[in-house]
Amino acid sequence: MRAINTTTGRPLAIEVRVLTGLSRLRGLMFARGLRPGQALLLPRCRAIHTGFVREPIDVVFLEATGHVLRLCDQLRPFRVRTCPGACAVLELPAGSAARTQTSVGDQVVLQ
Repeated sequence: MRAINTTTGRPLAIEVRVLTGLSRLRGLMFARGLRPGQALLLPRCRAIHTGFVREPIDVVFLEATGHVLRLCDQLRPFRVRTCPGACAVLELPAGSAARTQTSVGDQVVLQ
């Protein structure tokens, strides 16, 4: 699956992995991180933490229509972020949002 910012016409990620069950609980904890072009999608999610995540990440909170509700650039380890109204979260390598000029209000499509 890919994540495309249709507002800017740029791909946020070309390899999106959907996390469910135990993989969702673990997320990026103790993992090597994400390579450019990769992302994790957490459906039905309004809050994330970066406990035991080794490096900063970009976090994109999405509403049901795919619009960006909140964007957390370069979120460092051991932080918590929430976004009431979000229905999913995309976790991306740090710098992905800036590189793709993604901002609040943009439309993101998963295909």
